Amino acid sequence: MNKRAFTLAEVLITIGIIGVVAAMTIPVLVQNYKKSVVETRLAKFYSVINQAIKMSEIDNSETEYWDALTLRKSEEWYKKYLAKYLKPLKVEYNELHNVNVVDIYFADGSLLSISAYGWNFCPVAANWSKESKLAGREYFPFMFRVEEGAVMPYEYGGQEYETVEEFLNDSYFGCRADTSNPAHCTKLIQMNGWKIPKDYPFKF
Repeated sequence: MNKRAFTLAEVLITIGIIGVVAAMTIPVLVQNYKKSVVETRLAKFYSVINQAIKMSEIDNSETEYWDALTLRKSEEWYKKYLAKYLKPLKVEYNELHNVNVVDIYFADGSLLSISAYGWNFCPVAANWSKESKLAGREYFPFMFRVEEGAVMPYEYGGQEYETVEEFLNDSYFGCRADTSNPAHCTKLIQMNGWKIPKDYPFKF
């Protein structure tokens, strides 16, 4: 009984087809995975940090009575109001342009950097070590709203924006590729249920 085997040409064609399919699908899978990491860690951070603040209020009164987070007092402020209520992997205290900075590393691989200039969350802590840190891609700006007792996505204080279009179109902070500081990207993702919109202007 004769047995038919694949010819070398047929094998090479099959391998070629598999290679083409892989080249088309793997980048999409990697992109989707990176987006999923950002979404999951953003939502988790938002929940964890605000739970910590609520627990701290039980011991330290409402946030409106807390000490101000000043340029030289970030380490002292963190130790007094948050250290007891978070469970970080490690904490580093740094000086950046004469500003006291607290970098808080979490077990899921993310990082929160706190200073008087702002609260910046980096879903992948390794990206924070780069010289060029890109808002809306490598890190996501938040702000501590004392009057609300919560950490919220960054919103430019000079405007009362409510719609997606307003957060997109701000000339300086709008979540677009052509703005110099797209800090409103965090807010847009929150407004979309902590999911990155399909028309998001940046890739991960």
